Amino acid sequence: MLLAEGIPWSAGTAVATAGSASASVTIQYLGPYQLNVALGLTDANGSALRSAIDGNFTPFVDTLPINSSTRSSILAMINTSEQNPFLAGFFGNRDGRVEAGEVTQFESLLANGLKLVPSSSFLNPTFVRVSLDGANPTSSLVGAFGFPGAVGADSSAAPLEIEVNVTDGFASATSGSAHTIGLGWSAPAGLGLIVNPTIQFTAQTPAATAIKGTTGLTGVSVRNDIWGWGTSSASGTFDPATSGNVTVSFENAFPVGDLLIATAVVAPILAVGVVWVIRRYRRARAAGHPPSS
Repeated sequence: MLLAEGIPWSAGTAVATAGSASASVTIQYLGPYQLNVALGLTDANGSALRSAIDGNFTPFVDTLPINSSTRSSILAMINTSEQNPFLAGFFGNRDGRVEAGEVTQFESLLANGLKLVPSSSFLNPTFVRVSLDGANPTSSLVGAFGFPGAVGADSSAAPLEIEVNVTDGFASATSGSAHTIGLGWSAPAGLGLIVNPTIQFTAQTPAATAIKGTTGLTGVSVRNDIWGWGTSSASGTFDPATSGNVTVSFENAFPVGDLLIATAVVAPILAVGVVWVIRRYRRARAAGHPPSS
């Protein structure tokens, strides 16, 4: 929860000065009861988060919009956890450099910390909601975390990518082949100062489907397999500072490739059959009307 609260504000501090943070949301349809949501955020100044990965949480906590008393309390709790022999292995060694092993430790720390958070906290988030065929998820599982590019000096201000995967489950689904993926959000005051003015959105659908329409996106790009065999995707951007909704609708693709194959196979057979009938007709006619001498 500390990371969830702190990353946007940490990135926001960088946005206010550098304006180079970015974010993305990718939703993949896994089946009639499941969506995978991949969230990505680039912290324009990754030094505070790198320090936390290395074991020093002070720079990171200092970026949070909280009073000094709360900040001291949080740091005291973290320090207590570091001193606990059962938890110490999840924290970095504070040697001034982020190593690959420390990134793995930090990811495990987050994964274990989330086990203490009720799953219901993710089902009805305050600002963002995911839907399938208009229904809200009934289960949500936070998967892997990722911090590619974190390895290096913990004082490095180079941008740092943050990746989180969430799988949402749905109790029911609309019958038939047509489905709609939805993303809705309510923008809190001042959000435009925290994140980049636009967020990249991508929806991915299974093989043999075609995207029929989208709403709520700017600069929409839709890619459907012209043969009707492959996967489809739709992408565009939206403004998180203004409340809104994004939808992507898809259904079974028209089987162009199958029809072409069928035509390629059937046409020669038909041609051979026609030639065979003509020849037979000619032979029968010749046998019934022999040529005169």
